[in-house]
Formats: sequence, C-alpha cells, structure tokens
Amino acid sequence: MKKVLVWILLLGLLMTALSGCGGSADTPATLPVITPDQPGTETAPATEPAGTDGTTQPYTNPPTRTHASITSPGTTAQEPVSSSADITTAPEPPTEAPTTPTPETPATDAPTTPEPETTTAYVPPETEPDTSAPTEAPTTPPSGKNGYLVCLDAGHQTHANTDQEPLGPGSSEMKTKVSSGTQGRTTGVPEYVVNLQVALKLQQILEARGYEVLMIRTAHDVNISNAERAQIANNAQVDAFVRIHCNGVDDTSVNGLLAMIQTPDNPWNGAQYAEFKRLAQCIVDEACAVTGAKNMGLLETDGMTGINWCERPTALVEMGFMTNPEEDAKLVDDHYQDLLAEGIANGLDKYFGIER
Repeated sequence: MKKVLVWILLLGLLMTALSGCGGSADTPATLPVITPDQPGTETAPATEPAGTDGTTQPYTNPPTRTHASITSPGTTAQEPVSSSADITTAPEPPTEAPTTPTPETPATDAPTTPEPETTTAYVPPETEPDTSAPTEAPTTPPSGKNGYLVCLDAGHQTHANTDQEPLGPGSSEMKTKVSSGTQGRTTGVPEYVVNLQVALKLQQILEARGYEVLMIRTAHDVNISNAERAQIANNAQVDAFVRIHCNGVDDTSVNGLLAMIQTPDNPWNGAQYAEFKRLAQCIVDEACAVTGAKNMGLLETDGMTGINWCERPTALVEMGFMTNPEEDAKLVDDHYQDLLAEGIANGLDKYFGIER
C-alpha cells in the first residue's frame, strides 16, 4: 500500500509539472503543499491542479511519512534526514582514529645476543719459594763433593756460524763467532766429535772425584758462539773453565799437546794472567805425563775470542794435531781418550791442591 501511495504522489507531481509547461510563463505553477501529519491523523484532501485537458481530478493525500520511512526498492532504511530548516551541523568525525586504551605492557629490552665467553688458558699459580732452602751456598761442600765447579767446553759444533762478534768486550775488532773446526787427516773424523767424546769422559771422572761439572754442550747440532760460551762460564761463577780442542796445521809432522792463554798485556783480562797460566800449566803437565804426548807448553795469544771474554781462570787445551797421521789415529782411539780425560782431571786436582 505504501508503494502505491508513493507512485500516486510522484504521478501527481509529474502532471503538475507538465501543466505548468503548457500554460503562461507568467503564471506560477501551483505545487501541492505537503504538511506533516500528526501521528494517527490524515490531512484534508488537496485539489489536483488542472491538467492539460482542463479537468480536475480529486486527489487524496496519503498520510505524510517522515523521510525516515521512505526507502527506495532494494535499499535498507537509512538515518532520518531533516528538512533544511532543521538541519544541524553534525559533529565532525575525529580526524584521528580514537585510541583505545590498552593495558600497559611492561617494557622489555630487545633481546641481546650474549657475548661469547672467552676462555683463558689455565695458568698454574706460581710456586711459593721454598723459604727453608738456604739463600747462600754452604761454606762446607755436601758429603762426597769437593766444593769446586768446573765448566767444560767441547770446542766447535756441527755447523760453523760465520756471523761476527767482538774479539773482546767492547772491542771494535770483529771475528767469526764459531767454526766447525779441523778434521782427521787420515781418519776424516771431525774435530767437534773428538772434543765432545773426551769432554764426556772427563765429566764422568770429575764428578766421581767430587766436582760439580757444567757442560756447555752435550750434542753436536748447537749454535753457541765463543763469546757466549765464555759468558756461560762467567755467569755461573765457575772455579775453572776448560776448553777442549784438537789442533791442526799445514805441517803434518807437527805433534804434541799444548794449552793457550792470554798474554800479560791482554786489555780484557791481562790482570788474571798468572792464574790462567797456572791452571793451563797444571793441565798440560799432567795430561802429557799420563798420555806420553809431547809437551809443547803454553801458547800465549790475545787473538782468541773464547779466552778474551773469560773472567774466570781458563785454559784452552789442544790435545793433539789431527793433521798428524799418528796423532790423528790416537785422538779417535777410545783408550787414548780415556788417558786424555784422566790427565786433564789430574791437572785440575793439582791446580786446586787436591791430593789423590
């Protein structure tokens, strides 16, 4: 029923418009007046304006409906729209979306990647010093010891070191650090081998006699210069430093046993000349007495680095000439080496005044 009333109203409006178009332009068209009904009442019938055919048709105005009740087919009801006189400005929607209060979340720090743990190599605690040990050397040597410290230097080494070192402390003159030595003319045995063989035998004899022995080397493949060897003996404050060597010259007939020391005028240790000489003479005399070797005495020279750097009584013993065929054969002989070691040990006993 509502739809019929709507269409009738629309038809009336259309007819009125058409009749206006057909009349005088000065005569305003009469529009139906729609007065809102009171609820439950109807308005008096309105007279339909004359149409183009001059007839008047009765028109009954249906109860006025508010615009809220008028909906187009297929649409849903909308919010009521007021007339222009009743229009009020609706509150503008907020420009920002309303914020809905949310419960506060406890602030949490962003997760951080833990630093990798560093591992430190275990270092054992330092050992506390043994306070019960004496801080000074005993004045009386231990039982079985004679109280003397001897340093033995088996001369040379497998490979020479041709680098230079001062001839003496503070010297501007330089000399090769250490050579590989001579070798047997007949046997071909290197000097450094014979030197160590005799030194090891001498070590055993001296230790059996109560000496403490410091060995510069016990192997061939080392690299110790002549000055360094002397400094080892100096630092140890040895009572005697015996350097064990074999000799060699161009003249193959030369043979015998001798010892080298500095001259009385040596600028580095000339003041100790007498002590060096006494040690060397004791060793040469006793070694020749045991071996039967020719006693060639002492050779004084200031051209030996290993002597010039020495601060302790020192003797460089040349046990024989490896360039002499007969002496070469003796020097590599095990029994003759025993005799050499015994003779040198006897010379040390004589130097220290030890009776055997």
